[in-house]
Amino acid sequence: MKFNKAVNLFIVPFLFGIPLFGQETLRIQQLTLHSDEPVVTANVLDPLHGMAYFATSESDFKYSLEQSSAKLVRIQLQNLRRIEELKLKPGDGPLRAGLINRDGSHAYFGVYGDPNRGRPARVLGISLLRWKRGPDISLGEGDFGISSAVMDPDERIAYFGTMFGSVVGVRVPEMQIVGSLALQKEDNGFECAVLDPQGEFGYFGTTSGNIMKIRLNGIGPAGNITASRGGDGFGTADMAPDGQNAYFGTKGSPSRVTRVEIRAFKASGTLSLEEGENKLLAGIISPDQSYLYVVTGEIPIKVIEVRLLDFQRVRSFVLPAHFGHATSVLPQLFRSHLILAAGERPARILKILLPQ
Repeated sequence: MKFNKAVNLFIVPFLFGIPLFGQETLRIQQLTLHSDEPVVTANVLDPLHGMAYFATSESDFKYSLEQSSAKLVRIQLQNLRRIEELKLKPGDGPLRAGLINRDGSHAYFGVYGDPNRGRPARVLGISLLRWKRGPDISLGEGDFGISSAVMDPDERIAYFGTMFGSVVGVRVPEMQIVGSLALQKEDNGFECAVLDPQGEFGYFGTTSGNIMKIRLNGIGPAGNITASRGGDGFGTADMAPDGQNAYFGTKGSPSRVTRVEIRAFKASGTLSLEEGENKLLAGIISPDQSYLYVVTGEIPIKVIEVRLLDFQRVRSFVLPAHFGHATSVLPQLFRSHLILAAGERPARILKILLPQ
């Protein structure tokens, strides 16, 4: 049986038998996806129309398989209601690193590829207005594992970072490669990225703990910070709306968050989280720039609130373990709600009203 509407849950989260936030109740809406949509791998958010698009895969296998395809599911966020789905071609999954135009007309995703079988990563376009697959382009031999992406303010060129240490510029929606940059092996693995408000530089967090500053006009290196030593690579990146600071979260145990002053391009603080707050998957800055919310990638899902004024951890809350682990988190809050995909077989979309 297939359900297209959300279920409301009211949960008081506990930690070691003690209710978090006293008597406050955590309100969660959940929408269960279909049985052939077992895992969510990427998303894009259209705040203008109140829509989100979740990319699903037939399995959690990282590499692209010739006969494995993906779906894109359109969700109306106000009521967390499923609208429709778009099934893609065999070989079009898993999708990663989604981008979307401000007007909600087009989305672009990275297709991971498979280095073992010589299948390069690709960039795939989707017409959201016509609700159909658009053109795609291969990044070429030796480029695999698209994991991060940013788009210039004019929405003409998208820049995709790979797990094999390259950044490739693609003109959209025409799907033409305009340039690329390949770095040395120690800088490999562009896991996350943010763009400065002027669109001049992209800042890429690497799996080796570096933060690379990339000049987008001409696609060239402009600086490097070794911010996390000891093997803790970065998994999340967020830019404050005013463009003064960016925040990079690690995949370590416990995780850390590094604040980077953009104008000077230097690390200006590191916040270590508590035991059990591991492997950060995503971060979201509140619209008023007061708080950063970081989400862990383990079971149970934990959301940690960081006050940005003094860069201090405020509190955390824990979701029930039966939701599984988070797999994809929308990049912005939607009307004070955190929205994420969690679990596998079945995958769920969770809409969480954050306590004030």
